[in-house]
Amino acid sequence: MRAAIAAHQQSCEPAQRLLSGVSAYAFRHSRISELLQVHGIDPLTVAVQTGTSLHQIEKTYYKFIPSAMKEKLAAVKD
Repeated sequence: MRAAIAAHQQSCEPAQRLLSGVSAYAFRHSRISELLQVHGIDPLTVAVQTGTSLHQIEKTYYKFIPSAMKEKLAAVKD
C-alpha cells in the first residue's frame, strides 16, 4: 500500500495528491461510504463484503443509509 501511494504521489499533479497519512483504512472507509450512498447497496451486503458486522455499519455509517432502508432496519429491531 505504501509503495502504491508513493508511486501515485510522484506521478500526479500536486492537486491530485493524497493527503499525508492516508492509509488502507481510509480507502476502506471511503469505499463503504460510496457503496451505501452512491450505489445504494444494502447495509447487510456491505457488511458481508467488508468483513464487518451489520451493527458496526449502522453505527458508523447510519447517515449514508437511505431513509427507506432505515425504516426497514428499525422494523427488524422491534
